[in-house]
Amino acid sequence: MNTEWLKRAKQSLDRNFPKRVFTHRELETLLEEERENLLAPPSLQPGRFIQALIDSGQLRQIEVKPQRLRKQSPSATEYRPITRYIWKEALPTELALSLRPASYLSHGTAAVLHGFAARMENIYVNKEQSPKPAPTNGLTQEGIDRAFANAPRLSQYIYTFLNIPIVLLSSKYTGNLEVVEISESASARLRLTSPERTLVDIAVRPSYAGGVSRVLEIYRAARGRIAISKLLTVLESLNHIYPYHQAIGFYLEAAGIPRAKLTRFYSLRTHFDFYLTH
Repeated sequence: MNTEWLKRAKQSLDRNFPKRVFTHRELETLLEEERENLLAPPSLQPGRFIQALIDSGQLRQIEVKPQRLRKQSPSATEYRPITRYIWKEALPTELALSLRPASYLSHGTAAVLHGFAARMENIYVNKEQSPKPAPTNGLTQEGIDRAFANAPRLSQYIYTFLNIPIVLLSSKYTGNLEVVEISESASARLRLTSPERTLVDIAVRPSYAGGVSRVLEIYRAARGRIAISKLLTVLESLNHIYPYHQAIGFYLEAAGIPRAKLTRFYSLRTHFDFYLTH
């Protein structure tokens, strides 16, 4: 369909949108807000508009399917496929961020994007929960032992794109603490955790970074590229109930950070034994 409004629509997508992955509603909004500028006829409906862009060969409609794990119980939640529209080309991380609003890349994926790791098998995308009251129960050694004796709770909310698992996480509310934005390409703007927040998160959930050994590799790669004082400030702001400063201090020392630079971590010593992982 070679019409003037279609030509203008393509130009608008190229000019006005720094992203390349859209929901149906976002494309509808483009038509509604730009109808006059696009010279689109009043009778043009969103469905026809989107189909014309698809027929042009530059917009693709894809279906992102949930991944069913072999050990998933019969009573587990069924997740529906998600439809997205890709304009020209898009990175898997862009697609991952489009699956839920206000989400950001985290854990192992953020470590890769910051250059602390070569690759990760999965893409981890986090969307924060609503604010909840802080736990009031005191911390005990028995409670720590019991919690870490169990297997870690891992997200089963997983989709697949280009054979890459996209793991959707739901962390506690932080007000998007230390969430930053980087340019991954000329068209891709990605939201992700800062280097210091990433190191805290993978110490708290090493399973989302490939395990304890992989976490240590990431800490070694980050050595000299992070601010220790900022790392501790981020940890304190996150206000975790467990003494994760002990695990983080261990990783930093094992990664070769001089003990003289870890004074503040040692000043936070507790009388609890702690664990690197469940």
